[in-house]
Amino acid sequence: MKEKVLDIVAAMCGIDEVKEEDFLKEDLGLDSLSLVELVARVEDAFQIQFDMGELDPNKLLSVEDLCLLVEKTL
Repeated sequence: MKEKVLDIVAAMCGIDEVKEEDFLKEDLGLDSLSLVELVARVEDAFQIQFDMGELDPNKLLSVEDLCLLVEKTL
């Protein structure tokens, strides 16, 4: 599951490798619109739908946070 999330994030950012400890905004340069697109891609890939309350931009800071959210939702 984590590898799949890492691959989605890397593809979204146009880079070869992403680490769980990478921050979505600071390290990977994603803005709020890119984050919405990333969430949509992850939801599509895993055929899930996140609870809107879980998508707080102040809590979804790193790739690891995204992985934990996917794990919790599956």
